[in-house]
Amino acid sequence: MITPLVFCFITFGVHQQVQACGGVYNAPSGSITSPLYPSWYPPNQDCVYIMKAARGYRITLTFLRFQLADETENCDYDYLQIRDGGLDTSPYMGNFCNTTTFQRRSSSNTMWMKFHSDSSRSGAGFQAKYTTEIILQKFFLLTGSEPPGIFRYEFDIPSWASISPGGLREPDAIDYNQEESRIYWTDRTEKTIRSASIDGTDVRLVRNFSSDSMPDGLCVDALSRLIFYTDAGNKVIGMITMYRNTHRIVINSSLDMPKDIKLDKHNGVMYWSDRGATPTIERANYDGTGRQTLVSGGEYLNQPNAIALDTVGGRLYWADGGTQKVGWVDLKGTKSLVILTVEGSLFYAMDIYQNDLFISDWHYSIFNRNWSSIRRYGTNGTKQKDVTWYKGRFNDIRVYAEETEDKGPNGCGNNNGGCSYICIPTPGNRSKCLPDGTESTSTDGTTTYSTTTSRDLVTWSSTGEPTKLPGAESAITSSVTITVVCSVAGVVVAVVVALVVVFKLRRKSDDKQGVAYTGRGTTPDIPLPAISHSAFNVVGNIYSKSRPGKSGDNSNDGGGRNCEQPKTFTKNNLVPPVARDQQAFTANEVYVDAASLEEPCYANFVSIHVTDESSCQQPVTSTNGKLLRSLANREQATTPSDFYSNLGYEEENVYENFHSSHKTE
Repeated sequence: MITPLVFCFITFGVHQQVQACGGVYNAPSGSITSPLYPSWYPPNQDCVYIMKAARGYRITLTFLRFQLADETENCDYDYLQIRDGGLDTSPYMGNFCNTTTFQRRSSSNTMWMKFHSDSSRSGAGFQAKYTTEIILQKFFLLTGSEPPGIFRYEFDIPSWASISPGGLREPDAIDYNQEESRIYWTDRTEKTIRSASIDGTDVRLVRNFSSDSMPDGLCVDALSRLIFYTDAGNKVIGMITMYRNTHRIVINSSLDMPKDIKLDKHNGVMYWSDRGATPTIERANYDGTGRQTLVSGGEYLNQPNAIALDTVGGRLYWADGGTQKVGWVDLKGTKSLVILTVEGSLFYAMDIYQNDLFISDWHYSIFNRNWSSIRRYGTNGTKQKDVTWYKGRFNDIRVYAEETEDKGPNGCGNNNGGCSYICIPTPGNRSKCLPDGTESTSTDGTTTYSTTTSRDLVTWSSTGEPTKLPGAESAITSSVTITVVCSVAGVVVAVVVALVVVFKLRRKSDDKQGVAYTGRGTTPDIPLPAISHSAFNVVGNIYSKSRPGKSGDNSNDGGGRNCEQPKTFTKNNLVPPVARDQQAFTANEVYVDAASLEEPCYANFVSIHVTDESSCQQPVTSTNGKLLRSLANREQATTPSDFYSNLGYEEENVYENFHSSHKTE
């Protein structure tokens, strides 16, 4: 019976190891491997792993070994897929097969991973370790076209995720609202401004433009809850409120092809580039007043596609796609300087973080292909290591660092600055209310793309059970079946074993109440409940009649204790095991202690006697010698050989060596 159970659990263990791979990992750190690692992984596997940390923590995944049997560019056979979240719809972090895997870091407290192998081949597999810790958010937001996409790229390690909300056609400018953890972007082909959660879910339409529009630049003031954009098709700069979704044109004159735009969120000043017939870099207040040209035409500007604002250093940096130059101008327009020239480049977007500039270059040659890259330069013009590259075009870049982000508030941060409509900040942490006359942005008749909300958490059912892992449903079903079968088998075996143990204990108890055994022989023992000695024939275990003998001085008669003795006798018959409360007595109705008789020839032990323990307690009679070991609650006399002897007349046995005591209760 044990053998099938062992086989069942061995089968279950192998099944778990080979097929029911994957699982949920809740420990602060740990190791994850392919099935059967370090042996080669088996074919036809779909293993889903979910790593889940405490709220506020982030997960970093590092590969120690990675070797899959797939040499295709698109990982057609065996692959490892990673996602930034707890679902198979979470932001995509890459498929890996024949390439070197990089570190991956989650944006929140959950990471999803799937290993797939087909039936054609096998490999050494992978070994990875994961850690969890509190890490401040610091990342790039990138938009791309050909193909379209929105990406989040970690600042410190080469870990990226494709956000890519639904409906993307040609995303261009992008910005981040840290107050709501939402991204905003323009789409030049769709001619819209949309927003979504940082994981790409909950997509909303902000503004739908006319067919002749060309929405390009975009910047968000999360403190004032305002969105600014440039429209090269309509040659305007506009403003949209987040709280009422109202719209206002700020500048609609002397603009040709406005491109990039940046905001001084405390002083209420906007900066923009214009790459029209007369390329310029200008500034104005949020309401369009105080307009000023900082740089105009000349040998420096031809296509000023990108600008980056450094409010701490008091400089506005620019990158020109025509002259292939990067320079800066002070915020009053009194001084400017070119810091670098890169021949063959096509600078298109730029942002700044501390002392580094990050610039999108559309002319990036790698593997004999013209892709785009994010280049990194010091603010003094020194070249740094490139950040990343893209098979299409990087259209825009934004840097967000939680540790350095200015969280305000400004003059409009509290109660909209006391304004009924639009509040704009002014220098000195003050505010200004704009009068009515705004245009409401209507979203009627438009389509808002959205996807299932995941928000980086493992989903749970109403019963509190975790959802099944995608791709491992069949393995889980088989595992459950085997678990149930093995559990039932285990219960059956346990019940049978318990019954056997109970039966044996009851048999043992009955034996103790019947005939006890010594540690050295198999001769029946006198039951513990007996009150006096019983005599057995050594050979036949019978009570026998022999020569008459006499009782000794220590014999106990029933009359002395008011015990009425029955007068029934059984001679030379087999007597069954002496039961509880039964005693052997002599033919002359006297209870005899074997050790007290002068002539120990006991021929008259002929019957058994049922006594009443409450009225017939026997005194303790002691003899010479020592008490033997293992004497129970009621002690009995034994021979020096530790066997219970019978007293028969066939042998002239004089038992003068009974040297233990006998105690009855």
